[in-house]
Amino acid sequence: MSDALYTYWVGMDIPADTSAADVAAFNDFYSNVHKPEVLAGNPGFLRGRRYELAQDDTRGARGPRFIAAYDIENEEAAQLYITRNDGPASGRPVYSDGPAAWQKPKPWRCPALRARAAGCSPGYCPGWGGGSERVRRGRRLRTCCH
Repeated sequence: MSDALYTYWVGMDIPADTSAADVAAFNDFYSNVHKPEVLAGNPGFLRGRRYELAQDDTRGARGPRFIAAYDIENEEAAQLYITRNDGPASGRPVYSDGPAAWQKPKPWRCPALRARAAGCSPGYCPGWGGGSERVRRGRRLRTCCH
């Protein structure tokens, strides 16, 4: 079981007509540049996981294609993040600019950090089922990058 009690979720879409090469550049940047910057720039952020929607939701567009989940050490670290994020830009970390596909989407962020339910860990959440695929409200997600 994970030692993190809080998870911060970020979702992002890229344009549907993004080329395979640009999707690869987006994923490479997110995994190898942005995620490490987020972990280094936010005290108490322990690890990040990425997911990509593996198939469209039969009910139509319901959310982003990509999701990142960052585990946070404790309530104090989570509150520090919220306070910094709600404060002036000068108090927030500065992140690198990414490739073109990175610049186009408007990300959504979880409006509140929530304590993780008992029994959840980075590799398993009883509410999502087991294995590398997760099922949540009819949406199949696959692990994109760890």
